[in-house]
Amino acid sequence: MPDATVERFDITADFEGLIRLLAKNLYTEPEVFVRELVQNAHDAIALRSVDQPDLHGWIDISVDQVARLVTVRDNGIGMSRAEIREFLSVIGASDKGTIRDELSRAGHDVARRLIGQFGIGMLSAYVVADRIVVRSRRADESDGLEWSNSGSRACELRQIARDQPGTEVELHIAEGYEFVLAADHLTRSIVKYCDFIPYPIVLNGVGPVNATAAPWHKDHWTSPE
Repeated sequence: MPDATVERFDITADFEGLIRLLAKNLYTEPEVFVRELVQNAHDAIALRSVDQPDLHGWIDISVDQVARLVTVRDNGIGMSRAEIREFLSVIGASDKGTIRDELSRAGHDVARRLIGQFGIGMLSAYVVADRIVVRSRRADESDGLEWSNSGSRACELRQIARDQPGTEVELHIAEGYEFVLAADHLTRSIVKYCDFIPYPIVLNGVGPVNATAAPWHKDHWTSPE
């Protein structure tokens, strides 16, 4: 017989606070969002280059100190509606492993160049931002999409006009994190985390900020040493 004196109920979570709690425990350095968003941009460009091998990839970061915005743009493959719903709106979801395997089986060298893995990189932005807006247009589609979220359960997704393929991630910087809006601070973060990303990273129209060329980018060596 069930014990009538025992009360049973489900554990619930404060979803509004859970996203930021996860973010701040996964990422101890606020600036790590630079690394995560640039890595996403890198992978998007690499994937677009599968069908467009002559693509000149670029990553643009801009700051609006008055509006408290940091925006990261790329000319990568972009995202479809289904990809936005699945990979931006589900914490931990990522198709990088599947894509990497498919490209590897097809013999595409780009498979080994993909960086992102775990599907939690966007969480890093919630350490410094109280609202995130993503605008994207997939390379094989004609319309763009805008996704927005303020660290809550509710997301918004709408169709927008967008001339070119690619993605931009707009961070509305939260109180207490104004230091990430400083150009010199962002420059140090780009060099620290992204110096050897092979695509030029421009900050506020100046750059490239990163070195772009690493030893492992060389096709051959002039000296055996």
